[in-house]
Amino acid sequence: MFFRTQTLGVGLFVGLAMWSAIKVANQPYGVIYVDLGNGRGPAAIRRSYDVSDLAGLALSKKIHERLVGDAHLLRRENEIGIELGQFVSDGPRPGQKLLTCSIYDRVQLVFIGEGEATSSHPPEMLVEGPCQNSAERVLWIEPIWIPYAEILGRPTTTGEMNYFDQDSFKLSLRFAYLSDQWPQRWVLDSIRLYSQERKADDIIIERAAIRQAAPKSLVLNW
Repeated sequence: MFFRTQTLGVGLFVGLAMWSAIKVANQPYGVIYVDLGNGRGPAAIRRSYDVSDLAGLALSKKIHERLVGDAHLLRRENEIGIELGQFVSDGPRPGQKLLTCSIYDRVQLVFIGEGEATSSHPPEMLVEGPCQNSAERVLWIEPIWIPYAEILGRPTTTGEMNYFDQDSFKLSLRFAYLSDQWPQRWVLDSIRLYSQERKADDIIIERAAIRQAAPKSLVLNW
């Protein structure tokens, strides 16, 4: 896979070095208060979204359930978006709780296109956008919108398309193994969350884990 190097060449990997607690919470109900940052007051969130006290397979399963199992596909004029769920974990200060996008600042998605293969490889699309806490839906990551109508109006290309919003990074698209026709269906193949600023291990979820967490494939239909 061309974009496999973008996910550090590893399989399913959820190693969160900064999250060291290993005991299972005795009280899964009730609420916790999450630091939203940017001058916003703390938000009360159900304790069941907190993964701080999990480890190993239990930690992986919970993260998969939130990021993938609760993901949504959205549509608006000329664009299609993907909205991933968030989870809560410990922050660097004692007692501090943070949402996913307060730890990671980038989301990277790899999609496999259904169409004519090139050199025995199916088409691939790498989508990268900022990891941002949703202002309206605190338990979801701000949707990443893909301007599919604009893309379909261009000749197929293996280059990179970058989009900005008032000089701030908004979206990057990269394509590989394209034929002379754009695929009409793209299936989510892997997810990567990483940070450019914090010392936090990447979260990588690959195809098998995505299918297990979301039995109904996350498919972009253009």
